[in-house]
Amino acid sequence: QSLMFWHGQVDFFSFRVPLHSFLFFCSGTILIEHPYMIIPFSLMGVSWIMLANLTIRRQHPSPWHNCPSFWQFLTILRTGESPKPISRIKRFEGSEAAQAYELRQKKRLEDDRKVAEKKADLQQQINTIGNDTIFTQIVPGGIPLEFLNTLGRYQGYMGTVCNFFRFIKIIVTWEESVVSFWITAVFLAAGILTLILPWKFILKWTSRIVVYGFFGPH
Repeated sequence: QSLMFWHGQVDFFSFRVPLHSFLFFCSGTILIEHPYMIIPFSLMGVSWIMLANLTIRRQHPSPWHNCPSFWQFLTILRTGESPKPISRIKRFEGSEAAQAYELRQKKRLEDDRKVAEKKADLQQQINTIGNDTIFTQIVPGGIPLEFLNTLGRYQGYMGTVCNFFRFIKIIVTWEESVVSFWITAVFLAAGILTLILPWKFILKWTSRIVVYGFFGPH
């Protein structure tokens, strides 16, 4: 909703400007006119998402929740020194503002949960109207052992998937800020480099080679 309705997203002095909405609109207008630019825009889109999450993390009032900016990482990479001196975090520094920020976030999540539950109840009522008679079949003898073995095998698969998504969350939310910086920098550099390539010519001749070379008469 913030992206679609141009709500304030990035702090600019004492204002919040809809920077991400503006960038998304400009990118969309360019992409619909030049759809062959989907590859560089996709690469830069990953770095844009990472930078947007970095902005959200840096807007947290708690100094313990903060991390260096992208430009600070670049300065460290270029000069080997941090542009900001190391400062000692004072006792209870930013605690009141952090608590207020967390309460606002919890209230927003609670409001979203209530809206989702209301939609689910409405969908359940619609489904109930369409199914006036509900048959419930009770299987005697409990749950078969083979079914439990199958569930145990799939539980291991789900654990692997959950660990993978947990790792993705850590990277996207900049909890491991150094790894997140390198991923953002690589995608941003790849997007900029591929932006100057003649994609119209490349896609046209690649398609010709694939069609004529692999699907033509042999």
